[in-house]
Amino acid sequence: TIKSFPRPSSELLHLYSPRWPDNEDVVYYLNLEPALPRLASEDKLVARVREAGHVLAVMDKTSYRTLTQKTDLSLELVHEFPQRRNKNLYLLMIREAIPR
Repeated sequence: TIKSFPRPSSELLHLYSPRWPDNEDVVYYLNLEPALPRLASEDKLVARVREAGHVLAVMDKTSYRTLTQKTDLSLELVHEFPQRRNKNLYLLMIREAIPR
């Protein structure tokens, strides 16, 4: 469901997992071919955002909460994927925040 979520064909979906995820099973399947490109650190995520202008990424709740604390990124929740045992995954559009 996550890999086939509707998006423009040119829009690459990434897996953002800077730490061991809450939901190992789902991450396992997202790494099967065709695997989602993985952004394994916050630095890699920010670099990709700066390079591409934006990033469409799926992540667990802890990663999502951590990113909401960053003032240099603008986050748009695109979709929440419900999972068992409250281990939902979140699809976000991430951009650089516009300075005020």
